[in-house]
Amino acid sequence: MTAVRLLDSPVRYMGSRPSMPWMAALPVLLHIGAVSVMGVVVSERINSVVYAAWEEVGRAAPVIPAPIAIGFGVGATVAAGLVLFWLKAGALALLGLASLKQGQSRRLIELTAVAYWTQLIWAIPALVITILLFDPDPMHVPAGASVLEMRGAFQSYMQDLARTPLEGVLELTSRMFGLWLVALQCCALRAVSGFSLGGAFCAGGVLTFVFVIAPMFAPRFF
Repeated sequence: MTAVRLLDSPVRYMGSRPSMPWMAALPVLLHIGAVSVMGVVVSERINSVVYAAWEEVGRAAPVIPAPIAIGFGVGATVAAGLVLFWLKAGALALLGLASLKQGQSRRLIELTAVAYWTQLIWAIPALVITILLFDPDPMHVPAGASVLEMRGAFQSYMQDLARTPLEGVLELTSRMFGLWLVALQCCALRAVSGFSLGGAFCAGGVLTFVFVIAPMFAPRFF
């Protein structure tokens, strides 16, 4: 019901919601959990394709054993998710300081966590769609390929996977909900810190650039 009420009237809901910090952590953990499971599914299916390709040319695949790779992947996803949440919540708290109201930072951090309820609207369907529809094509390599050629074929294969329609739809959906999360954070600034509509809009522009636009172009520079 929290997500429904957030969708109905975010400003009124955030202004009247009682403080429940322990409850605020739940949507963050659920969101990170859904993304982690999705990563496990994708990694496991891609690893099976890579193993099959290397076995086809009579070579042992130079990859980390699946349990270890999955463990590292899940750990990295959880760590990245928590760091990203605290960056977003911290940025909102810093913007909230402009209102000169004391004791509001914790409230803004809590409401950022509550706003993550709406992220489950895309994360859980994305997980289900990935489980049902993500079926990577076989990785084709020439007979007698060297280890260097095999690695080049793997890199090309991964680039092709990143351009599939399913990957594009999931990426677009994630970006759209990133914008929605920014909108909810602006509602929190208005409800808690008394930002004007113009001030909330400017804050939203800053958050959108930092957390939505910049990550789209960052890979081109690294």
